[in-house]
Amino acid sequence: VITRIKKAGGENHVDASDEEFANLTAQGAFMLHWHAHGLSYGIQQTALHALERGQHVIANASRSILDQARTQYAPTRVLLVTVSEPVLRQRLLTRGREQAADIEQRLARASAFAVSGPEVVTILNEGSIEDGTTAFLAALRI
Repeated sequence: VITRIKKAGGENHVDASDEEFANLTAQGAFMLHWHAHGLSYGIQQTALHALERGQHVIANASRSILDQARTQYAPTRVLLVTVSEPVLRQRLLTRGREQAADIEQRLARASAFAVSGPEVVTILNEGSIEDGTTAFLAALRI
């Protein structure tokens, strides 16, 4: 769930207003939630139900909640999909959702969180979509 309208593009998500998101949070609808880039994001409790059934769950989440996820949902494998700053800047500019100042803030935030640990698999995603998908799927199989 993201407080961004669907037609803005990007991830396939459930959109919610700020008020709806706050209500969902208060109701305990999220197993994890965070705020970044002026938006609110939440992973719904349905993902937790899948974990309880012994299923794997893949979530695109913020680095800022990694410690919480590691503590609450061990074992957790982290696939750190990353790119160099120039490639990220160009992709964000091409996407056209953020203003230049917002892009610079996002770049600064990307470097603010160090991600490490034995469960971290780093995927340098600077090539084609096909190359990135292949690397991601290979990391899931480790």
